[in-house]
Amino acid sequence: MENNYLKKDYLLVAFGLSAWLAISGFAYSVEILFENLLILTNFDNKFKFWFTDILFNISNILSFYFFLKIIKPNVDYLKWIKFFIILYIITQVFQFLFTSYVGAYIVENYHESWVNQTDFYLKYTFGLILKPIITYVRLIIVSFLFYSFYEKAEI
Repeated sequence: MENNYLKKDYLLVAFGLSAWLAISGFAYSVEILFENLLILTNFDNKFKFWFTDILFNISNILSFYFFLKIIKPNVDYLKWIKFFIILYIITQVFQFLFTSYVGAYIVENYHESWVNQTDFYLKYTFGLILKPIITYVRLIIVSFLFYSFYEKAEI
């Protein structure tokens, strides 16, 4: 009997880790997609910096919200673990191919815009200081989401 509880504990840990990896990979994919698309525009670099960061945070937080919505008493954790692992692999392949092909295309054909954006990002001290703080805020929001779902759950 104790062994079954231990198996369920391992499943829950694997469920959470696979979800974390998949959600983070998905959010980062959204960020790099829009970051590269915005290089093709003449938008201000500060706008691009904040827009992609906000988009990353929103897609991350919303994904965690929907993740918490799927947790029910009789959830097939193994099925969801497999889903999250597949989603993680897909996002990693997407990021690799996107960076390899689209990134190379953008650097080759929109070199000046890419260099301007890269230089701006490296010199934008305010943004570079604020970005880690925003990361902590995102983690706090996700923690509050977990806590609010925990409070509503029936034990």
